Parts: sequence; structure tokens; C-alpha cells
Amino acid sequence: MLRLRDPRRARQVLAHPRVLSLRLYAWAVLVLLAEFLPAGAWGEVPTGPAAREGELVTFSRPDLGFSVRYPTGWDVWVQGPSAWEARSLGWRISFVGRAVQPLTMEPFRPVLFVERFPRMGMLLEQYAAAHQEVARRDQAAHRAVAAGPVQGRGGERYLLEETYEFNGVPMRKQSLLVLDGDAVYHVTAVAPAAAWEEDRRRFEMSLASFALLPR
Repeated sequence: MLRLRDPRRARQVLAHPRVLSLRLYAWAVLVLLAEFLPAGAWGEVPTGPAAREGELVTFSRPDLGFSVRYPTGWDVWVQGPSAWEARSLGWRISFVGRAVQPLTMEPFRPVLFVERFPRMGMLLEQYAAAHQEVARRDQAAHRAVAAGPVQGRGGERYLLEETYEFNGVPMRKQSLLVLDGDAVYHVTAVAPAAAWEEDRRRFEMSLASFALLPR
């Protein structure tokens, strides 16, 4: 079990809110696409053998600098370059689960996704605080549950857990931020709050498995 400290202790914000709000907008677009697009709509299944380990499968992309384990049977979507996030480094890998009813009138599929962004000269704790500040401003009923540094397989790491509402439905997410030189990987797990406990253990195993690879 990861032990995180009270998020109110990390509040120094150095990033311009407009820059970070683009990321939240990009995430909202992903949620909508996960609702309405069919499985594999962005195609490109990873090449090479997958190392199956019980409930999880290993996804490895040395060209993108990381590997991660995700739940067996989930769809893999490879997006890029991003059309809506000017500061993105051009890709997003999404691992999309089963449909969960109901979220408004359409099913919502729990998702784990990986992105990489410039850290804009900030320390990782400052970057995390800026990310939360924008979420508090832009997401309905946002509440920070926990935040703090964690240990992992390479790179300084910071874990956030938050709740909010999307289209009136309570949601929950965990975001692992991993420092990599002048950039930060975002590894984010999100699901409706009512279904969170069903996937929590696999989400936490996936986030803990994230590893930096030499490029």
C-alpha cells in the first residue's frame, strides 16, 4: 500500500494555468472518445510478443522510453501526434477496459493512459501542485484525496489521487508523475467512482510497474 501525505502541503504553483489546463482538456477529449468510439478505433496494436503475467500484460516501447503492465484483455490504442495538445510530445498510449454502465446514456470504459510532457523548469513536487491547481479550477466537484512522492523503477515519482465529476457522474483517478530529464511522464488511471474498487488493485499494480527504458 502506498502511503501518501496530505495534498494541502504541496501548493506552490509556478506553471501558467493556461498551459496545464490544455492537458485537462486533452484528457476530457480522451474520456469522450473512450465512451463513443468502438474498441481499437485508433488501431495499432503493439508489435512483438507480449509477456503475460497473470492478470497483466507487459507493453514495452523502447522508442518512447517506457514499459508498463496493463490488465489482460484491455484494448490498446496508440494516438499521435496529438491534434489538440500543442505542448504534447506527440503521442498517447491508452489501455481501455470493459464498458461500465451507466455513465449518462452511454457506457464508460475504465482507462489507463501514458503521455509525456515538458516539465517547464519545475521541480516534480511543484509540477504536481500546479497540475492539481488547474484540476481544482477546471473539474467539477474536484477533491484531492492524497498526494506524495513514491518509490519506483527509475526516475523521481509523485502520485496523486483525486475525485471529481464528469457529466454529473462521480469519478476517481490516480496519476503517477515520473520525472525523465526535462520531461514528465503522466501515467493516469481513471474510472467511475462506483466501479473504482473493482479495478483499484490492477490500476495500482499497473502504475507501480511503470519503468523508464533507455532510448
